[in-house]
Amino acid sequence: MTKNIVCTPGVPPAAAKGTRLPIMPRFKGSATARYEWPMGAMTAFVQGSVSHQGGTRTFLTDADYAAVGPTKPFTTADFSIGTHWDSWRIEAFIQNAFNSHGALGKNTICATEICGAYARTYPTKPQFFGLKLGYDFD
Repeated sequence: MTKNIVCTPGVPPAAAKGTRLPIMPRFKGSATARYEWPMGAMTAFVQGSVSHQGGTRTFLTDADYAAVGPTKPFTTADFSIGTHWDSWRIEAFIQNAFNSHGALGKNTICATEICGAYARTYPTKPQFFGLKLGYDFD
């Protein structure tokens, strides 16, 4: 079923034709490289990933967007090294290795003309590292 959108004469649209949608970057991409090699009865690996997100428009209307502003582009990198044998796995990892401080989005708790200067920022996850130990039950 097709729904017709009716524009009221004399009422301008919320955004001009061609305005980018909020929280949609022009470019977002990631790449992962993994190398595995035999090490006796085990298989070892090293892995690296990089993710990039371009800046985003925070709101659809120009007035709201002007009150809050855009998000800036950011890049994060993750690394891991580990091994597996039989049903066991062990891995050391670090996420957001360089502690990039990106903003995934911004929003306000009230109208942007009142709260725009106090917009909430939804940040990327901070640097995080750890050790994983696993067992596959077959």
